[in-house]
Amino acid sequence: MVREGPLVSIVINNYNYGQYLRDAIESALNQSYTNLEVVVVDDGSTDNSRDVIEEYAFSGKIVPVYKENGGQASAFNAGFRASKGQVVLFLDADDVLLPQAVAQVMAAWRPGITTVQGRVEVVDAILKPLGYSYPEKEVPLPSGSVREYLLRWRMYPSPPTSGNAFSREFLSAVLPMPEECWRISADSYLLTLAGLRGPIVSVEEPFALYRVHGKNAWATLNVVREWLEKEIRIGECQKGIILREAAKRGWTPRYPFGHAHGYKIEALAKALGSDLVRTGYAKLGLDGLAASLTWPYLPLRKRFRQAVFFLLVLFLPPGLRTRWLI
Repeated sequence: MVREGPLVSIVINNYNYGQYLRDAIESALNQSYTNLEVVVVDDGSTDNSRDVIEEYAFSGKIVPVYKENGGQASAFNAGFRASKGQVVLFLDADDVLLPQAVAQVMAAWRPGITTVQGRVEVVDAILKPLGYSYPEKEVPLPSGSVREYLLRWRMYPSPPTSGNAFSREFLSAVLPMPEECWRISADSYLLTLAGLRGPIVSVEEPFALYRVHGKNAWATLNVVREWLEKEIRIGECQKGIILREAAKRGWTPRYPFGHAHGYKIEALAKALGSDLVRTGYAKLGLDGLAASLTWPYLPLRKRFRQAVFFLLVLFLPPGLRTRWLI
């Protein structure tokens, strides 16, 4: 057990993940680093989540926070307000922290950084490993300043929510976050600002199990389009953060100011008839191809696949785009 060190807050955000919530809470309570508190925010769930939370709250093991449904950003904001730790780790309720996660964070921690990040291992609904991680193991995780990556590509290699721990000083400066823009993917807000406002530290060991449980909704092209349009709106919100920070500090975003994944989402949405994408196929194809070839953290196999995709965007006849790209 690791007993010494600053208080760490693990803030679990939950909405209708009652069937997984117990795993998340137990993983937070069973950390080898023991100077911690566990805050569980329920964002207006309608399943059995409250029963699970009250079981732990009754015994004093967690700090419960109940609120009306407002989305992930509002859950992050509420959880941070209820927390006291000098380091805060946000944990999605369907994920599981590995026992050494907080100890690894604190071993890497130093004054002045905004976040410590580590990979998450992808598992299925019953926590069976699926054989890959986010980010991929062949992608080296950056440490130090990642500002230039954000100013040029709008992103840097980083895990989703459960693979990050943030300093309270940083969070106090950027929270509460705007809730309408970040009803989902609220981690994008924090990761973007963390990379712009200070150095980060990466740890190669995984921090968490990232559960893929099959409750996605890719059943029809209409649903695919709705999901893509949500991703486009989130991307615009993230781009807005970078432009505002750059304007305040005299930084200049550099070409192409976008990652291949973002251009791919726009190309797919445009092929499905989304009116959110006003960029022409030629520019999407050229910008995406440039990003695919120059992004330094793209594994070779993905670089090839992305490049082929954008060549198809450039040269496929209009009638074939939806059939071949989706």
